[in-house]
Amino acid sequence: MSRPKACTPRSRRPGYRSYFDTNTGHHHHFFVETDNELHDFPSEDVTVAGLPAPPKGTKVSRVDVIVRVRR
Repeated sequence: MSRPKACTPRSRRPGYRSYFDTNTGHHHHFFVETDNELHDFPSEDVTVAGLPAPPKGTKVSRVDVIVRVRR
């Protein structure tokens, strides 16, 4: 069995399914709760402000956003 050249990251929600995402660029998601669907949107469409300071000795490497919506 051949192995993929690159692993795809997963978006996880506690107690729910894991979703394999083939889009390896930095982006965010809408999660349609009623249909269990993920839809991508570009990271440039989001501004994040007011994050707490990370634990001592660490730094924020990126922020992932999942916006939960319903039909």
